[in-house]
Amino acid sequence: MERLFTLTAADLMHRPVHTIRDDQSVHEAAAMLIEHGIQGAPVVNRFGKVVGVLSATDITRYERDRHPDVVRESDYYRLAESGRGQDVEWEKGFHIEGAEATKVRELMTPKVYSVAEDAHIGTVLGTLVDNHIHRVVVLAQGNGKLMGVISATDIMRALLSEWIRRC
Repeated sequence: MERLFTLTAADLMHRPVHTIRDDQSVHEAAAMLIEHGIQGAPVVNRFGKVVGVLSATDITRYERDRHPDVVRESDYYRLAESGRGQDVEWEKGFHIEGAEATKVRELMTPKVYSVAEDAHIGTVLGTLVDNHIHRVVVLAQGNGKLMGVISATDIMRALLSEWIRRC
């Protein structure tokens, strides 16, 4: 386990980094997240500067707030099983309306949590836990260039790798 405690952000981060432009539509961003099997990505402006993060949760919250009358899935099944939901007009599935016109900058999280490449794993973990986030961007010292992303899954992957190595 000693090796685990010497890891840095550079050891943990994954590349290439899939980014989303702030002027992209939410529809395009959602398609990219799905295509790459990721739950979120850094948002960059036209100059390539990281200006936020967009997550699947951001998209879901945006849609929930736009449609507060949509019945939650748990209510749907509970009412359907009881037979009381037969006369209710149900929203047909979860979909993003107006996603072609809505820009990523309108619903991204504008706060960027970042660490340097040489940040110790303890710093990375502290940033994730203290801020209740699932990913942190890794920026180059000096110029702030996006170098990578570390997700909670990347941390678990490092832990599992060390566990397997020791067993």
